[in-house]
Amino acid sequence: MIYHHTCKTCGQTTELDITISEYDEVEETFGLSEKGNRRVPCDVEGCDGWAERDYDFGVAAGIVKGGTLYRTHRYRAGAEEEWMRNEVGNSRRINNQGGSMPVRPYTNYSLKDPEAAGFKKTNMNTAKQRAEAAKKTVGDKWENVQNARKK
Repeated sequence: MIYHHTCKTCGQTTELDITISEYDEVEETFGLSEKGNRRVPCDVEGCDGWAERDYDFGVAAGIVKGGTLYRTHRYRAGAEEEWMRNEVGNSRRINNQGGSMPVRPYTNYSLKDPEAAGFKKTNMNTAKQRAEAAKKTVGDKWENVQNARKK
């Protein structure tokens, strides 16, 4: 992610291209300005000022896994909630399509060489453990969405 900071003394703008967790460490290391923005020491030689986060360049955004661009926590929470609603709706639609046996969406799909595509063989115990972990993750995500909507 790219974060812009502008020095209050000399006016020089600095770009920080660091990860989100590294940027969290910036606050722990250098603290916040009077306005509550994260700050870093100015990197201009001879300047002893502080460069504060500059939002005139826009909010830092990055492309996350899946290619979705998240700009704010509220936007992300809305996107996750919409995804969950779609998944629930799709599951209901598939299960309600008549007959005694539900429609399977990937019935006609076949993968000629699963291992070449990155799939690995696993035993049933490992598969069950992964399924349980996935259920827990979905539950945690739903809780996160609800908490973010309350903010």
